[in-house]
Amino acid sequence: PSPGYQCPTSVYQPSSQQVYSLTQNGQQCAGGGLYSNVSFNNQSLFTQPRLAPQDQEPQSKTFPKPIYSYSCLIAMALKNSKTGSLPVSEIYSFMKEHFPYFKTAPDGWKNSVRHN
Repeated sequence: PSPGYQCPTSVYQPSSQQVYSLTQNGQQCAGGGLYSNVSFNNQSLFTQPRLAPQDQEPQSKTFPKPIYSYSCLIAMALKNSKTGSLPVSEIYSFMKEHFPYFKTAPDGWKNSVRHN
């Protein structure tokens, strides 16, 4: 991302009623400090609304694209890891687990993750 770019400064997590923030090199992103002890605990980061039934394809569960940049999503995945690093396949898994949009999105998002 360009200098001065900022990810959202906080995320409300309804299940725990806590707000987490991440600041690294002037960038801000949801998630709690890159190497903090805050964990996502295998929950979605936030509740994503589903589209109204008339806007859905039959028998599909459509979720909106997350509001976070790929850089923020990657930072969240790395922060949640034990070592602070992950193979790209595990970053994909984290994103699919916590942001259901990526479960059904066309695979182009994986290229974006690899190039971030």
